[in-house]
This record gives sequence, C-alpha cells and structure tokens, in this order.
Amino acid sequence: MSLNPPFRQPKVFKPPFHGQSISCDGKQYFIGVKLGCGSFGEVFECTDEWGNQLVAKVLVPRRGQTYTQVCEQWQQELQKLLVLRHPNITYIHAAFEYDDTFYLVIERCQATLDSIIHLPNVTHQPVEVILSGSGGKLPVFTIVSSAFLVSVSGSRPRDFNVR
Repeated sequence: MSLNPPFRQPKVFKPPFHGQSISCDGKQYFIGVKLGCGSFGEVFECTDEWGNQLVAKVLVPRRGQTYTQVCEQWQQELQKLLVLRHPNITYIHAAFEYDDTFYLVIERCQATLDSIIHLPNVTHQPVEVILSGSGGKLPVFTIVSSAFLVSVSGSRPRDFNVR
C-alpha cells in the first residue's frame, strides 16, 4: 500500500488564440484578435453566440506567482468591477476559469475615454487629476472609479484632488 499522494499535473497558463471557442455555463464565447495588454493582463476581442461585441480580459500570471495568488488577483479584479456596477459602467457577462486561465468577459465599449474627452465641438475646462504617490501616472480605471465615487457619495478619497 503506497502512502504517496496521487500525482497532479501542474497548472499551466494557456492564453486564448484567435478563432478559439470557449464554453462556460452553457454559453459560447468566440475569441478574436488581441487588442492590447495592461497591468491586469491581456484583452481580446470576443463575441458570444448572439454576436454581442464583448472583450475577454485574461489574467496573465506574473513570474513567480502561485495559482492561489493568481486566483486571488482575478477575484479582486472581479470584485472591483462588481462594486462599481452602475448603468454607465461596463457590464460583466461572465467570470470563469477555463483551461487553467482566468477570464472576465465584459461588454465592449465603442469609444475610449480619450476619444470622448476630445470630441469635436465640445468645450470643457481642463481637469488635472493628482493622486498622491502615483508619480503622475494614473490608470484610466483609477480616474473613472474615483470620479464615480465622488459623484455617488459626494465625498472624495483624501488622495484624490481635482484642479
């Protein structure tokens, strides 16, 4: 009688590829071209069986991260999106793990924040956002989520200043 535990294959991150079909909870998602990447991971065009224009955000593990750490990071990102759920914030279609890779499937925005800010024939006062310790570089998510917090609560984080 052996006391050795059964051998388990190690978890291996497998990024999606163009043309891949992924099933989750009875729904089909079709992966398109890679749109870009950021601190969370990579973003791919995605559609569902109804042809809805979506994006698939795929968490890319950082070197040395354990499976548990990657799973926690994915759950934190999902929680941020759920907390900020508002009619004017992108809708989450699905969040799942598929083939050792974590996905967030969200509604695709038709315009970037930059393109909205620079619409022709729109006059606006320039806004400078300063966040302590940011070194002057802010992700759009931080700016939008902070602005949303201010608009909903009427208060602002101590390190968020608009001039």
